[in-house]
Amino acid sequence: REARQYGTGLLMHLLNRALLRFLFRGSHFVWLGRTTSRVAQRKVAEMEACYGRFDQIIVRGQGAFELLWDWRDPRIWQVVEGTMLKLCRYRWQAWFSRLLFQDKQVVCVSEGLASTLQLFLNETGVTTARTEIIYNGLPLQCIREQAAGPAQPAFRSPYLMHVGRLVPVKTQPLLL
Repeated sequence: REARQYGTGLLMHLLNRALLRFLFRGSHFVWLGRTTSRVAQRKVAEMEACYGRFDQIIVRGQGAFELLWDWRDPRIWQVVEGTMLKLCRYRWQAWFSRLLFQDKQVVCVSEGLASTLQLFLNETGVTTARTEIIYNGLPLQCIREQAAGPAQPAFRSPYLMHVGRLVPVKTQPLLL
């Protein structure tokens, strides 16, 4: 929103809404990313002026990658938590992938996700600067202790439990 307060950002937003998104389906982030990246850089510079230089900048989620695709900084790590299936639907997927991942540092939350991402990037000719795997944190000792104890289900009748965000990609209707 803040990027739209500036002339270029507002112009690109309006042009995108009126024309570009119809000509290049899925490309909304391309047109907005330059302005959004500049705004984010200014914000970080302001914070660093007050608190000192940041060692790392973590960008989490494809939506954030899209908004900040034009920000090149060796401190930035992009955290990938889901597959890039969204990009596969677009005619311009190789171009989009290059903007989002070429020569960038990427963290995946599992080996499977890292493999899937690597296959996708290989298909589109994109090479990351570095890819690491950092698993989501779990209190393993607590889980092991509870697993070693007696099983006492909280419910006496059969039940179904689902853990996850209530978003369409999780397909809860299919589960039910």
